[in-house]
Amino acid sequence: MARKGIGTVLKAVTFDLWNTLIELHDPDQPHQLRVERVRAVLARFGCQAGWEEVSRQIKISWQKLLQLQYSHGLDFTPAQQVAAIVRHFGLHQNPEAEAELYRAYAETLLQLPPRVVDGADEMLTEVSSRFALGLICNTGSTPGYVLRDFLERVGLARHFRTMTFSDELGVAKPNPLIFNHTLQLLAAEAGEALHIGDDPLTDIRGALAAGIRAIWVCPADEQPFPVHTRSLELPPLQLLVPPETARVRRLGEIPQLLEAVAG
Repeated sequence: MARKGIGTVLKAVTFDLWNTLIELHDPDQPHQLRVERVRAVLARFGCQAGWEEVSRQIKISWQKLLQLQYSHGLDFTPAQQVAAIVRHFGLHQNPEAEAELYRAYAETLLQLPPRVVDGADEMLTEVSSRFALGLICNTGSTPGYVLRDFLERVGLARHFRTMTFSDELGVAKPNPLIFNHTLQLLAAEAGEALHIGDDPLTDIRGALAAGIRAIWVCPADEQPFPVHTRSLELPPLQLLVPPETARVRRLGEIPQLLEAVAG
């Protein structure tokens, strides 16, 4: 049910996924496990690659991904990441090896699942009873099909009318196209929507650039940017998050805040 505010109607609410609704137990563990899974497949196909070399190639792909997403709003998909690794190790003419490497690389999350952020399910249950919900996710090293499967397993998928993953669309936040695409599926205009996420650039600046209101999820003042962006040169925080932007520290604050925004 849409809620009417001053001069507008709030019909749709979109959410970021990583570090907003789900989070890693240990940010370093998925990389370590992904290296071991890739090394095991390489060894089966006769390539004895050292841990450091595989780790370095994965990190090169990750840095390219971050640069494309944060600087250009484009994606470097898990399939493209794996293709680069396959070429480096000389297996690009072996479709069987590439297919196995892709599964080993892309499905690491299923072996080492993240945790659902405290209060996420309860908050989504309440908010989805009032507004149409969409998910907008920059997929990183884990493709949309894996994240859908995980969200189904933990019971979060049921809250969303649509879920948009950057590897499937080919563009990523902060590109306005990924926001516009999701709103079209929700049958909502930008002025009728609000986006909620933790990343000052991809979520807050991205939503505002698309004409969408935003709520910033920032539990800690000392860490306003996601850990994975430390290697990037980002604009000052005050240029990304206007002072009037609503902010929450806990997901449980969101329903009441949305009621205030919607009027």
